[in-house]
Amino acid sequence: MSNNYESIALATSKEILDDSNEFMFKVLQEATRWEDSETELAQGRSDFQIEKFIIHDNFTIPSAFKAALINRKSVAEGLLGQVIDAKRSAREFHYKWEGKDKSQPIWWKNREGGESLCWYDIDEFHFQRMLQNLNRGFKAAVEELECFDKFINRLIELNGGKNITREQYNADQPNYWERRLSNQSLDDLLSARTGVNAGNIRSMRRASAPTVLENDVNRTKGSFGNPTDPVEFLKALQENVTSGIEEITNMNNQLLDASKQKEDQKQFTESLFNQDLKMQ
Repeated sequence: MSNNYESIALATSKEILDDSNEFMFKVLQEATRWEDSETELAQGRSDFQIEKFIIHDNFTIPSAFKAALINRKSVAEGLLGQVIDAKRSAREFHYKWEGKDKSQPIWWKNREGGESLCWYDIDEFHFQRMLQNLNRGFKAAVEELECFDKFINRLIELNGGKNITREQYNADQPNYWERRLSNQSLDDLLSARTGVNAGNIRSMRRASAPTVLENDVNRTKGSFGNPTDPVEFLKALQENVTSGIEEITNMNNQLLDASKQKEDQKQFTESLFNQDLKMQ
């Protein structure tokens, strides 16, 4: 796919400010170049993050259930807020320009109480971009809502098919705090012994824990090593770090290719310059 980088970089002020807006649409093309991929990956928090660092960060079914409800509510209210803002923006845009000569600028009172000089083509462009970005925001919110619904339904299932009540939640609090304080103390002890931040230890424990859902997807399948054995712990962490570098840089394959080339060169050299040939 060709790009507009050179023409954008070398644009003159006349081209940038031209009323045909040709230059603006060149920049728009670059702003939306990877829009399909951005939309595909629009979900803000992955299913893994939600399970491990929200659901798993609680220690009993009632507490995990409440945490899922609170976070789901936040996402849903955010989605509703986007809808309200979009409707307000649409009404303001149409009210602002209804019956106006769109070829001429107008003075318009802004929400801060001042006035701004506005042009229709710029307002219309901004409005359309807002609508396009809104769709991506909706997709991100819906994907998180679907994820939270899965965990809420699973927790109800683990609770014998019943919703968690206020009485059950309050009765469960001693268990929750016993486990939470034990967890925090254990993290602090391991942190003091290893020098690794307690928050990182907690996250490693969550990441590698069995999954709440039965598909066994949202957990790390490797190992962080044994934090009570410094040598093994350091080795496991280093292996994990190295594997990430190798994947992103393709270094492992490059090293294999280089090793193969070296071996081929060695065989080639030995076959052409062995002692028998030198004597001929």
